[in-house]
Formats: sequence, C-alpha cells, structure tokens
Amino acid sequence: FSASRNRLTGRVPCPGAGRVGSEDEAITRCESNDADPDVTYTGAEGLYHLDLGYNALDGEVPARCLVRCSPGLAVVKLGSNRLTGTVPVAFASLRETMRHLDLSSNELHGQLPVEFSELDRIQTLDLSLNRIGGQVPGTWMTDMEALYTLDLAHNRLTGEFPTIGANMRRLRRGMLGR
Repeated sequence: FSASRNRLTGRVPCPGAGRVGSEDEAITRCESNDADPDVTYTGAEGLYHLDLGYNALDGEVPARCLVRCSPGLAVVKLGSNRLTGTVPVAFASLRETMRHLDLSSNELHGQLPVEFSELDRIQTLDLSLNRIGGQVPGTWMTDMEALYTLDLAHNRLTGEFPTIGANMRRLRRGMLGR
C-alpha cells in the first residue's frame, strides 16, 4: 500500500483495525473480528509494504499495532512526516520479514534500540534526520548480517562507532555525518 507524497494529516493508521481511538484499541480489534463486519480475517495480515512517507502525519509510530495487525510487513516507509516519540522497539519482532525501515526526517528521539540487532534480514535502515541520541549498539554491526544501507546521519549520536563485524559483508552504505 502506498499513499506517499500526498497531503495526508493525522495519525498513522493501523491497517485492518478500522477507525479507532488508540493503539491499544486497534490491537484489540485486530485480535478479534470486530474491525469490520464484512471482513472475514483479522488485521491486514497480507500487507507487506506500507509507504506513507512525505505526508504530514503526526503522533507516535503505532509500531505495536502495525506488528500485530500486519505481521508480514517487509517494508515500512514513514519518512518525512512529523512523527514523534522514540524509535519503536516493536519493529524488532518482525525479524523474519522486515527488509526496509525508513523513519527518517521526523522528530523521533531517545536511543537506538539494541533489539534492532534481531533484524538480521533487514537490508535498509534509515533513521536519519531525527533527534536520536546515545551510541550505536555494538550488536548492530555484528548481527544485522543482511544490512546494505545504514543511515543515521543528522542525529545526536555520541561515542565511538562500533567495530564492524566480519559477517557484515553486505554493508555498502553507511551515513553517519552531521
């Protein structure tokens, strides 16, 4: 599903949950068949590509809901919006499917989740142009074996960059500049 480069506003929707007031309510709906009486499945289990980048969406990324309602997500592009909050740890549970995660050009803060090292099949991770601080977890540079592009530029990262492990043979692009 792609609706990028529009003028969408409001919160990032949770596919398959229908119109809900909170992320917890959306998760509950995905776990039951109440989302839509005409839909015979729960959530949006077949959704593998979600691109809502370059809009004016705000609020926190409903990652727990996206993971629960769309467990087959391989591509999530939410870059260039007005999203707030921390980098969602919940995406780490998509280790079997996640290939591309773009949360760039938002207003995310906090630390880089060490749990992302479980995304051993991810090929592109773009968290650039946010307000993320702290250090790059060392396990990112040893366990994310399929990583081809890592963009962490224009954040507030500190400390030494971890040693890149021998099994990181696919890494070709690493952007860390300010």
